[in-house]
Amino acid sequence: MLPRVHTVARGVSRGRRALQQSANVCRQQKASPSEQRTPAASSSKRSNTSSSGKHHTPTYNLPVKALSHETQAFLRSGEGEDGGDAVAIADVLPESELEELDPTAVRSGMIAEMRRSGNVFIGVVICSVLSGRRIRQMVLRSNGEVVPCTSDDIQYVLPRTLIPSDLMDDAFGDRSSILATPSLELDSDTATDQLKFRRKIARSIRAVEISLEHAMKTLNQNPRFDVVRIWEHFSEQCPTEDGRWGDFTLEDALEFLQDGEEALPHGLDRRIAALSVFRLLMDRSDLFLGDEVGMRMSQRFSIRPVEEVSCLDMVSDLLKGFEGAVDKRVEIATFHREVQTRVRQREEYYKRPAEQRHESLIEPFSDTSKAFISIVMRRLVERRSTQLSVVDPLVPNILRASGLYEGKSLDLATAEKFLKDIGEVSPWDSLSRARIEAAEARDGLVKLPDTISPTPPRQLDPDGLLLQDSHESIRRDFGSNPVYVIDAPEAQELDDGISMESQTDGTSWVHVHIADPTRWLSISSEIARIAERRGESLYYTEGGRPMIPSDEGNVGIMSRMSLGAATSGAGGQPTLSFSVKLSDEGSILDYSISPGMIKNVQRLTYQAVNSIISPDQSNRTFTERVWTLDFGNDSFKETYETSDATASVSASEQAIRDLSKLHALAKKLRQRRLHAQGLDYGVPQPSVGIVNLAPGSSPLYEDKALQYRTPVDQPTSSASMDMVAEFMVLAGRITGTFASERQLALPFRGTSRPYIPSYSLPPGQSVQQALQAFFEIRKDKPKSEDDMYDYAAADIILQTAPVSVTPLDHWSLGIHASEGGYSRVTSPLRRFSDMIGHWQIKHALSGQGSLLSPEDMLQKVSHADRLSQRARRMGKTAEQYWQMTALQWMHQNSASSPLPFTNLAAKVLEAPLGDAVSGLTDKAGRVFIPELRIVASLKQPVYKAVQVGQEVRVSVSDVTVSPIPRITVQPVS
Repeated sequence: MLPRVHTVARGVSRGRRALQQSANVCRQQKASPSEQRTPAASSSKRSNTSSSGKHHTPTYNLPVKALSHETQAFLRSGEGEDGGDAVAIADVLPESELEELDPTAVRSGMIAEMRRSGNVFIGVVICSVLSGRRIRQMVLRSNGEVVPCTSDDIQYVLPRTLIPSDLMDDAFGDRSSILATPSLELDSDTATDQLKFRRKIARSIRAVEISLEHAMKTLNQNPRFDVVRIWEHFSEQCPTEDGRWGDFTLEDALEFLQDGEEALPHGLDRRIAALSVFRLLMDRSDLFLGDEVGMRMSQRFSIRPVEEVSCLDMVSDLLKGFEGAVDKRVEIATFHREVQTRVRQREEYYKRPAEQRHESLIEPFSDTSKAFISIVMRRLVERRSTQLSVVDPLVPNILRASGLYEGKSLDLATAEKFLKDIGEVSPWDSLSRARIEAAEARDGLVKLPDTISPTPPRQLDPDGLLLQDSHESIRRDFGSNPVYVIDAPEAQELDDGISMESQTDGTSWVHVHIADPTRWLSISSEIARIAERRGESLYYTEGGRPMIPSDEGNVGIMSRMSLGAATSGAGGQPTLSFSVKLSDEGSILDYSISPGMIKNVQRLTYQAVNSIISPDQSNRTFTERVWTLDFGNDSFKETYETSDATASVSASEQAIRDLSKLHALAKKLRQRRLHAQGLDYGVPQPSVGIVNLAPGSSPLYEDKALQYRTPVDQPTSSASMDMVAEFMVLAGRITGTFASERQLALPFRGTSRPYIPSYSLPPGQSVQQALQAFFEIRKDKPKSEDDMYDYAAADIILQTAPVSVTPLDHWSLGIHASEGGYSRVTSPLRRFSDMIGHWQIKHALSGQGSLLSPEDMLQKVSHADRLSQRARRMGKTAEQYWQMTALQWMHQNSASSPLPFTNLAAKVLEAPLGDAVSGLTDKAGRVFIPELRIVASLKQPVYKAVQVGQEVRVSVSDVTVSPIPRITVQPVS
């Protein structure tokens, strides 16, 4: 068992104390006055036993002043949720476990550059630790400090540079000593020996820093290496097209600098030269933006377009030396007047009846004012933690010049309010779409292999779709067999349908029919390239954006691709169909995959199917609590709405028979998966939406209101939804088997082997024993809201594995690599990686082998995955934005709210960490608030131990909407 250790006070590992006590010896450098620090005072030793005789984890406080200003800034900075997190109770992860949990993590001994919000330093990675369900890298700096970083902080790893493993072992032993207080875990001789070797490593880091400083000075003093020249060169080489930014890699920049008169200075180590150029480029966000979804691997820079650079230069010049005196500069005075006028005109405009509102009543902004406004918008959409935004110092002065926010904090929330106050952004815009589109404009595309040629225009219709079906000859005709397309009534991207055929021997063939957009799109088509940039469909409260660009004038595209489309014609609709022969107990007996043609699509809602497969629910109704917030009239209304668990449907006898059988098979399949150690749970969420009000009732807010919905008695799952999901998993399973048997490269999905930190293991149990006991309890338990507390209490860590082109274990689904793995292919209308899988499968089925080699496939799907993750993150942030918008209003107007925001029931999901003796809390916990269906951060003014699942009463202390939506609560005293 790994040692139980407790770290950090106020964001800093207590195990650094030994290094900090020897800081004067370790630093070996000329420190600036701002970096001088006071060695940490010795912590007195405390007993490991409480007055009751029970063991408790000791805690120690380390003065913040013991850290350099730079490190303090690094630990505090960052807009993201991970920024500035402390390392609390932690496990040191052995390399074998790290490989399971995060194969892309930086390994021990690597020298790297860390970046967060403009704070930059060089260090050596000591080890990775698991803390707060997140993986952190512990990094040693040249000044002796040990700093926790995230993988995203590590932007550059010095190639072919590694501290020898034997030296790392001499300096850090089994690595647990960096987390535990030396006086507890190490004898004095061991501590002294380790410090000696740590100083040796620190001197190695300092040698790299000195070499880097010399290289940077050499490059900066030579006008040939002016960064502007690099920008000019690549701007010409990669011109902006259709709003898309050009891009280049660090290797491209090095090749450019080594050619002709730009040659790098003789004798400069290439590794140091590469890092020097990397720094030069990263430090100029006015010219270049680093890859925000994988910089360490791609080393790719986007080139800011000429017009944007010109705008930045102009606004910077105009605001130079500005201190708020708007009447001293013509351009700033004009901006001030136009903004004030715009606000007044908008108020007058919306007071008029709708028929009297004309655009001519609102004066347009001058070009200079538009430039100022564009800078504010750019700051809001270009959020990044690895580069300082060049517009950061400009935005407060622009807001100050507007004259609208005197005496208020000129932060990002105010910047967003400014754009809405002047009407440049709708009050119902979370800016999610603007952010994703700005990011897509900077994204490069993975080049197709030379073996794939562009589709000749003569083979395309006016919408850019393929005229001929290249797989028509091998399509399987499913005739009039009913295909049940089950989805929400408002769904438009209908990817999947299910049909079945009962056999005389008691077995059943289940067919999962998936929409076939690759019938209409070649991998080299322009529409496919747009879909690749988007990664996947984006869903958010104020709207959405499909992956396939049917929203750009090509309204006929989705009508041909979506299952059950009206224009599919009498000849049927093309699909890629996954057929599985199942026993009555859910065993897979046989399978086939084929391009298909379906002709009898029956679209049903989830509620309608529930009425067939769950007749016991036919008379049941569900109640939702609905809060409607009318911001324009500053009013709040609470209502309760009921809905039927089922919906009446006129179904044929065959439909009733088929769906009932499908439901029974799905339950058997799920049971078998979970018995194979599959994990299945979710966290309940509220529903937020924007609804229309009566015309003219709230003109400034476009006659709309925000609704926040929470179920009162609704179950966490639906029988029909679970059934459909199970058959989609089944299709992914046989796709994995198909690819494995043919050694075909497809995007395989997986999760790491479940891991339980040593500090969460029951006494005397190994990780495997604890997991087995957990699965035994869980396997026959029905799905419920309590599941999340079971998983939280067990502290099971499960990381999503990077996409692979060979089978992976998928522990959360209960599917393993030895069975062929799992390849997700059931949403090609919404996920580009699924579409890539379709092209590859159909190419193989036509007897042509692989369309993409394993190398090309991995590059393609890895890139698609990064973009998909970003789209999902944006969608989640947008949803949280509106959730927090509603809760913030109710919190600020608690007198009007029916909820007691000062006394809410909650349940602990993650216990806070701290010291009962001192009363200090090291790390906030998390609680779930059932009435709000929200997970909140629990911060305790005085530490008090609580357990996962324990009921507590909390008071809302803060609700933040932007830049990171979050709600914070504290215990009711």
